[in-house]
Amino acid sequence: KTAVLLVTLAVGTAGLHAGAVPRNPIRSRELHTPYARGRPVIGVDESGRGAIAGALFAAAIWLPPGWSMRKAGVRVADSKDLTTRQREEAVSALAESGAHFRVAAIGPREIDRTRNITHVTHVAMARAVEQLEKQLVKEGVLDDGSDTFSLVDGNMVPSDLYGKAECLPGGDQKELCIAAASIIAKVARDHAMRTAQRRSPKWRVNEHQGYG
Repeated sequence: KTAVLLVTLAVGTAGLHAGAVPRNPIRSRELHTPYARGRPVIGVDESGRGAIAGALFAAAIWLPPGWSMRKAGVRVADSKDLTTRQREEAVSALAESGAHFRVAAIGPREIDRTRNITHVTHVAMARAVEQLEKQLVKEGVLDDGSDTFSLVDGNMVPSDLYGKAECLPGGDQKELCIAAASIIAKVARDHAMRTAQRRSPKWRVNEHQGYG
């Protein structure tokens, strides 16, 4: 079920690291940032930026008011600090507990043509947010013509999100919605890499996930 959900989205479009103080990300900036001005707050992150093969995936997610890991019965943390099974379970739990999310992917050809991974990352992030906004309008969460406010992992706000986003370095370790986005992007990319492995087993993508 999770694989079908993520492949559909992609085509249509824990703890901390060693040395850090262990804690789960919380809904601090999301619920209290003054810049949102009442707009729905979206978490945004990517997977595949540092890879040498495969597509780059970006995910955008909106968690409904009152959403919590306890209520959903799942742990949400930086995707790198969860096992494959934990990430898969987290995506299923997010989908079944009222969260809305979308995934955007940019393939190797566009990445090679652009030769600017930061630009590619920001384009994918903006596309994921745009797709999620359309979904939120369809679901009645967002009024048509209105927009959202995004919390973006990293130290730069994508140009297409200027005025409606805030960057947060290490956000996938601090903010719940960004951590959730990191998990969704990672699971979507892992599914794509497993498909690539089945199509071209000689590249042994299953061993390195495109990171060499």
